[in-house]
Amino acid sequence: MLSGPTPCEEYTVGAMLNHALGLAGAFTSAAQKERSPLTDAPPPAPAPEVMPEWRTQLPRRLAVLAEAWADPNAWEGEATAGGVTFSPLRPWVWWRSMRSPSTAGTWHGPRDRTTGSNPSSSRC
Repeated sequence: MLSGPTPCEEYTVGAMLNHALGLAGAFTSAAQKERSPLTDAPPPAPAPEVMPEWRTQLPRRLAVLAEAWADPNAWEGEATAGGVTFSPLRPWVWWRSMRSPSTAGTWHGPRDRTTGSNPSSSRC
């Protein structure tokens, strides 16, 4: 099942789970205003094989993510994740707009502050 396809042909289910694991870490660091490779650069392509403990790690990482953004300080100043800097509230506004029926599967997020370009034009 983890090697099965997803709507994004180049990613397996396992790769998408790896991507979710990485996103949780990147956006937790963003909320905590920590800088790291997770925040300062776009994510690498996720590995197709997911870690064996993903069933316990993903819920834990998502709980830590939710806790980090529950802190009012997370919403102050700017937050950086995946090489993109967001103004207050923007990460969630961006995520919500990406998932809306009119934009599902397309990128309409912020522009990279260093290049001024859209970080991705990928449909996946």
